[in-house]
Amino acid sequence: MELSWEETRKFISKYLLIYFGLALVLFFVLRWYKTANFSQDTLETMLTTVSVLRDKTDDPCKYAILGEPTTAQANYVKVNIYCGRTKSLNSMDLRAIKEKTVGGALTELARINGYTGNRNNWICKLNRKPFVSFEEKLESKATVDCFLGLSEKEIAKYYETI
Repeated sequence: MELSWEETRKFISKYLLIYFGLALVLFFVLRWYKTANFSQDTLETMLTTVSVLRDKTDDPCKYAILGEPTTAQANYVKVNIYCGRTKSLNSMDLRAIKEKTVGGALTELARINGYTGNRNNWICKLNRKPFVSFEEKLESKATVDCFLGLSEKEIAKYYETI
């Protein structure tokens, strides 16, 4: 059985009409669904909260953000955490940090790496110099070194060796 050109043309026309009709219906249904159910607050919550299934730890040196932020160019900050024998060396794009402060960088790092952000017994330095408060502003290419469980003498010895 061979189809004539007229029958083929009718079949293709019906097929395309149904196809584009369904595509149009799908487009408008999904557009309506998005406007009815999208919430900026929900999106922000999904992007910033840590999953309940994620491994949470008290050790800030357990995880690290490895690699250099290639898209950051010169707009990055390094956050190094030293916990005695272990360390966590992290590079973060400064645009990813909501609060452009030392505390903001440490809070974002705690959120990403899944540890509690308790900084009571930490000794931190910004570009190898002590700073007054965690509210101090971060600049591009800054380095934040935080030491957990080390004395000032041990920290000075550490800086002498590098």
